[in-house]
Amino acid sequence: MGQPSLLIDPAGFRVKVNDTPVNLGMLEFRFLSLLASEPNRVFTFQEVESFVYQTDGSASREGMKQLAYRVRRKLGQLGRRIEAVRGVGFRLAQ
Repeated sequence: MGQPSLLIDPAGFRVKVNDTPVNLGMLEFRFLSLLASEPNRVFTFQEVESFVYQTDGSASREGMKQLAYRVRRKLGQLGRRIEAVRGVGFRLAQ
């Protein structure tokens, strides 16, 4: 069995894993889009907050961790590729 495939359509606000649609909320979609924009790059909590929540300083790290948990769960096996880097942020591993 091969690696699951991930397709993100920003214009259509759609995500598919192995051609199966995945329903994500707006924050979840932004989070996944950010991580997928540069796989293996660690995005800091501040970068995630700025892009996903579009705020500066009001989002909690615990809220971001819960967001990552929800996205992982919805992506199934592919969700394991979303990694938390302790004290720094998140990345989408290849």
